[in-house]
Amino acid sequence: VGWVKADSKAIQAIHTHVITHNPRVFVSHSGHTEWHLHIKTVREEDRGSYMCQINTDPMISQVSFLEVVIPPDFIPEETSGDMMAPEGSTVKLNCNAKGHPTPTIQWRRENNQNITLKSSSGAKVQMATYEGNILRLLKVTRADMGAYLCIASNGVPPTISKRITVSVHFHPAIHVPNQLVGAPIGSPNVTLECNIEAYPRSIHFWTKDRGSSMIISTERYEVREILRSMFEVKMILIIHSFRRADAGSYECIAKNSLGDNQGVVKLHALNLNDDDDGGGEKSNKSPGNAFVYDNEESEYEEETVVVTRTPESNNPYYKNTKAGDRNRNKGREGTRDHETSHSGRGTSTTSTGRHKNTHHTYTSINTNNNNNNKNGGSNQFQTVIVPVNPSENSDSSSAHITPHSTFFLVPITSTLLLILRLLISHLVPSFI
Repeated sequence: VGWVKADSKAIQAIHTHVITHNPRVFVSHSGHTEWHLHIKTVREEDRGSYMCQINTDPMISQVSFLEVVIPPDFIPEETSGDMMAPEGSTVKLNCNAKGHPTPTIQWRRENNQNITLKSSSGAKVQMATYEGNILRLLKVTRADMGAYLCIASNGVPPTISKRITVSVHFHPAIHVPNQLVGAPIGSPNVTLECNIEAYPRSIHFWTKDRGSSMIISTERYEVREILRSMFEVKMILIIHSFRRADAGSYECIAKNSLGDNQGVVKLHALNLNDDDDGGGEKSNKSPGNAFVYDNEESEYEEETVVVTRTPESNNPYYKNTKAGDRNRNKGREGTRDHETSHSGRGTSTTSTGRHKNTHHTYTSINTNNNNNNKNGGSNQFQTVIVPVNPSENSDSSSAHITPHSTFFLVPITSTLLLILRLLISHLVPSFI
């Protein structure tokens, strides 16, 4: 019995003698009726056809094929490493592996997000996996940042993968969810937030009123940050035991090697206690959470607004309504509480309620001049809401009322309201 490698015609063994110089080859038999050719530690070069011959007349032979399979293995010089690129550029990722059978290459993102493929015309295709040795990302954005997995498989375990990180560089971008915040004096905690996107990671901090020193965590200030992704950070500033002096402009600043940016949160102090300065009657309202001026309804209902009388010719934006129209106004504006004061010359009625559309508290005054009534005059009903400019340098005395003004609540004490009612009842007739 002889053994021959069919493709090379190299004799491996004859009977019990090994002819080849390959030390990994040997033969065995069982009673000279069953013969075996053994190859230890099989290698790729051992692949091929082997023929067993029996020296009879005629010769008898049988051919067997040895298939050697090799699991995938990456070719380092043909496979990309971690990539860095500016936003808007093109990134080309290469991945090659050897093995038998030839491995197939598949790409997917580590966070299970879709791979975005863009054409030169701008068309986008989203796919969970991409097959091919080269993955080309056109006009990369920060959304393309992250780890990409190159997976090589050929049916021979184990399947292998290589992690390639794509970093997109861009200057800081800042988003402030609430740019204008109001907080009652004495609030236990007031929270300001700022969202930053930047890569490389930015240096970020808080300052107040354009100061040069950064705010650090103390007993009254607590600075936090939450890392949302490799380029997203949420900055949080918590002010404990809020005071009037804490009001102002807070700057959220971010800097990296490509530039810097900042966002501003304006924090206003709301006086909900009548004796904030140590005198006057105490309010029964306790401090609560901060107000955010983004059309959210406040939890407070205040006796608030400054009321003034302006001639119609001088201020066309004040709404003058005859007494006969009050029922219509009442239906539109909500329920009112009426109080009437009398003087020798006229009557002044003050109404307080909430506007159902704007959620703002309003105060209205109905003045009745006895002299005018005698001469055929009519009652005048005025609803006046004075807007407050949220700017720190604003002057309430010079505030302008326009049809598009935003109106905010202006708290006043019950004592001032009483004085106002008395003044109106005595002074209103003098203007008529």
